[in-house]
Amino acid sequence: ADEIQLASTGIVRDMVELQNQMIIYTDRSIHALSKTNNVLSPFSVTNISNSYGAMTLDSVIEFDGKHLVIGNNDIYLFGGHPGSIQSVAENKVRDFFYFDMNKEKLNQVFIFRNIAKDEIWINYPSGNAKYSDKTLIWNYKNNCFTVRKISEVRSGFAGRAATYLSIDGGDSNTGPANTETPKDEFVSTANGGGAAENVTEVLAGDDADPFDFDSARRYPIFCDSVHVYYGEADDVFIDHEGNTYESRVARIELPITPELDVEHMKSVAFWASRKSPEEVELDMFVQTHNSPTGDEVVFDLTQKHPFIIGSSYKVDVHSKGRFFDYIITDKPTASDEGSGLYWALSGMQVSIGKGGSR
Repeated sequence: ADEIQLASTGIVRDMVELQNQMIIYTDRSIHALSKTNNVLSPFSVTNISNSYGAMTLDSVIEFDGKHLVIGNNDIYLFGGHPGSIQSVAENKVRDFFYFDMNKEKLNQVFIFRNIAKDEIWINYPSGNAKYSDKTLIWNYKNNCFTVRKISEVRSGFAGRAATYLSIDGGDSNTGPANTETPKDEFVSTANGGGAAENVTEVLAGDDADPFDFDSARRYPIFCDSVHVYYGEADDVFIDHEGNTYESRVARIELPITPELDVEHMKSVAFWASRKSPEEVELDMFVQTHNSPTGDEVVFDLTQKHPFIIGSSYKVDVHSKGRFFDYIITDKPTASDEGSGLYWALSGMQVSIGKGGSR
């Protein structure tokens, strides 16, 4: 075996191939390992950057001929040379991501690509979580981020077939037991605990309908200490325990120019859509204030403005202030049932009136 000395100090975090080179990421530098066709020195190492690196193992992924890297201070693209380094999180989610992350559990961060949706999923532990309980999803075609709460999971990947299963044999609370013979279209447990049941027979929850999966598509798959399950499926808005997801759109400290004036938000019209013929109710919550603070916003969940997709076209708000905070959701609290249906919000039009200047 050969031993290769890097030009800079640092702890090697990850190694991922790019353009016929092995890119070596330490915690503070980037190097390229290449073949030389020299028998005495078959490999050469080039120092690319001493300002960027990778945060931990499994924090680098290749897509479309470049790398997405989770660094210690930024999420950035690397295309093979120093001039290609470009932040994708600056002025978007960088401050939120590094503040929200549990820095005592960096070894729980992992990343994978959801190619069917043009997304990269960055899974990390937040707050005091021991394992990854949130996913920062970057759509590399639209260059936008979303955040998703997940169960505390140990690992995840994109795979062709998956199902809900129990490693410990299963019971009425944890789901179906693991009893069938392994086949190519089944997913085995992460630790070799057995085969999953057929994807056309396994349910999400006790009474749900079987899911219609595309056998050729790769789906996000998560693993915890007991289960292996889908992280996402088309038109399925419940988790593996049968609970409906909350989907929300939020904005904090939205200024209405000129900022020195107190404005009157009269109403908000929505460009919203649905797939089901059933009506979908969205609730809008609005807070107003006159000075920027950066403080955490606590919404009064008793003051909701309901919008029904299919019969409404606007909500009347009638709030005054220089700055507006709002949330639009179909599940305001964890105890609410939620719609469990598809809905999309593509735009909003706010009716603003003069509210004064003091």
